[in-house]
Amino acid sequence: MKKLVTEKTMQDFIAGHGKGAKFPMDENTLLTPSAKDIARTNKIVFVDACECTTADSSTCCTEEKPAESCSMSYDRQLIVEAVMKVLKEKGILDKILDK
Repeated sequence: MKKLVTEKTMQDFIAGHGKGAKFPMDENTLLTPSAKDIARTNKIVFVDACECTTADSSTCCTEEKPAESCSMSYDRQLIVEAVMKVLKEKGILDKILDK
């Protein structure tokens, strides 16, 4: 399942890790444009997430990508479905549709 990183997710990450922290990502991570903007502003560095099987994790995630150079392809349908799901879970979608 894809993980959607939103503006709120990025703000929470920065609050916990500080500016310039390394944010782990993989091919199953979707980054919203607003989350990418916040990451760029706060000098967040994206690193490839990986499953470390060795005791020495210092060599595990070595490929770093600054936020401004992160080029991800967005699956629009997947993002829309994820947003709709969250809106429905929070009861917001029903309020919008009732108007």
